[in-house]
Amino acid sequence: MPTGRDRPNQRDNSEKIKASVTASQWYQAQQLAQQAIELQMTNAECVKKIMEKAKEREKVFEVKDDIIKCKAYNGDLERKIEEARYRVNKLQRGLVNKDKNIQLKRLESEDITREKEEIEDKINVMSETIKVLGKRAKVTQLQLKLRQRYMIKELMAIFDIKINLDPMDFAKRSANGHPKFSSSPCRCQKMDTILGLHLPNLTSLLNHPEQVVISAMDQLVHLLISVGHVLDYSFRHQMHYNGMHSHVSRMSPESDVKDEVFKFHEAYSKDNRDKFITGYSLVNRNIAQLRYDNGLHTNNEDRTLLNILEVLTFIGSGLEREKAESKKQLSECEKKILRPNGNITP
Repeated sequence: MPTGRDRPNQRDNSEKIKASVTASQWYQAQQLAQQAIELQMTNAECVKKIMEKAKEREKVFEVKDDIIKCKAYNGDLERKIEEARYRVNKLQRGLVNKDKNIQLKRLESEDITREKEEIEDKINVMSETIKVLGKRAKVTQLQLKLRQRYMIKELMAIFDIKINLDPMDFAKRSANGHPKFSSSPCRCQKMDTILGLHLPNLTSLLNHPEQVVISAMDQLVHLLISVGHVLDYSFRHQMHYNGMHSHVSRMSPESDVKDEVFKFHEAYSKDNRDKFITGYSLVNRNIAQLRYDNGLHTNNEDRTLLNILEVLTFIGSGLEREKAESKKQLSECEKKILRPNGNITP
């Protein structure tokens, strides 16, 4: 930078230059300098404008790329919108079908509810009918049991079992009632009879008339078979009544072997005596079975007529009590009568 000392020198130089050129030349030089400055400014502005235009063109290219991308994105969006519209239409159709199905199911549900109510009404009627029939069945069962007790008592009266009779009294009755079988009294201290026939115990068969023993055994078999029919009861050892040729059979454990038969037509013969005793013991076991099934314990199977009399007396007991109960249940059951269509009216 020129100092204060240099300024006079510059003035001197400019004055020397002015003195060396003319005024017109100086003016032209100033004009040229002014034009150069203007051109320089114009060039700078042009460069600036060119740069701005270049930037604008770059922006245009960028905008075009963005437009292309936007168009592609818009295409994807339109495709997705179409797909979404298709799904919406499909869902709407599905909803319409579901509405139809719901209506159909509602109608079916109403039908099912109506049928359910009808079935419940029928069930109520049937339950009432079953109750009435159950009461009637109980009454019928009680009447059947009552009838069985009556028939057991009738059998007891028919077969007339007597226990612990005095031998002298029995001899008189035997002479009057069964002259064919009258004989000298046996050695029994007390006598058990069925239909007036003395049936000795299994351990004291000797010294008794064979025909009397066989007849008494036949009557005992007849009584047990009748009791089985009345009570609908099956004895373990099957018995068959055939007058003086009754017998009892023992089931064989092997299926291919026939049942063993024990006949009662000969009591003292050598060939049949052991079989008679075995058959007699099987009859005693049948009586013990009947007692056990009716809740009675058998202490001595040898007391044949006593055992059968006790169990028949036990079965026939309580007749009046069950008769009153049967009348009570029958009166309760008759309060409800079944209509022909199955309904019940009080």
